[in-house]
Amino acid sequence: GRGVKMKQERLANNPIMTFIEKKLAPLAVEIGSQRHVLAIRASFLQIISFITIGSFFLLITGIPYLEPYIKGFAPALNAVFDLTFNFVAVYFAFAFGANLGKEYDLDSHITGLLSVMTFLFATQANYTTEGFSTAYFGVGGFFAAIIFTIYTVEIYRLCMKKGIFIKSPEGVPPAVSSFFTMLVPPLIILAPVWLLVIVANVDVTGLVFQLFGVFAKGVDSFWSLIAMTIFADNGLFFFGVHP
Repeated sequence: GRGVKMKQERLANNPIMTFIEKKLAPLAVEIGSQRHVLAIRASFLQIISFITIGSFFLLITGIPYLEPYIKGFAPALNAVFDLTFNFVAVYFAFAFGANLGKEYDLDSHITGLLSVMTFLFATQANYTTEGFSTAYFGVGGFFAAIIFTIYTVEIYRLCMKKGIFIKSPEGVPPAVSSFFTMLVPPLIILAPVWLLVIVANVDVTGLVFQLFGVFAKGVDSFWSLIAMTIFADNGLFFFGVHP
């Protein structure tokens, strides 16, 4: 009716709505359809069930009235939490690597496995002195998993595009051909990470964690927390990424 038409005209003449429609909305669509963002979004949705399952078992151990009866089962229940929630960065590295590989029309199984391998190398800065560490396998390793997965897939894509791999002659079985194809790219991907993290003992994952930890310190007040909640959370969700 006339009222609806007048309301539409007011919205059309509103400078804020015009800015959102003409400037912000196209940007949001472009960012939301960017392949890395799409892969991250899909990967989080795929592993969220792991987080939910782990959190559920953690809640069971904290129920006051049930605690005396399940006290003996607490270690077994906590194991579910430890092997799901505390390993989500590893699961995410594979999911993100596979999804980003799909975006580039690469073999998703290979890109997923390579991403996990690179992430494992990247988290073992003190391996030569202290042994294997799982410190960054949980949520603390998410940002490092994103960075090293992007690095892995992009380098692998470049190797495939430029033909930097061993080409098998015609007639070689696909399984054998795949073996030779996969010899060179992993070496190119892992060599810099191995030298930097394992040999030089540089805690790259820890540095990434501290870098993004600055944002956590930045919201250590009431007003900054409100600002982050309004702008960061809603802004990320506006672009299609869960905060």
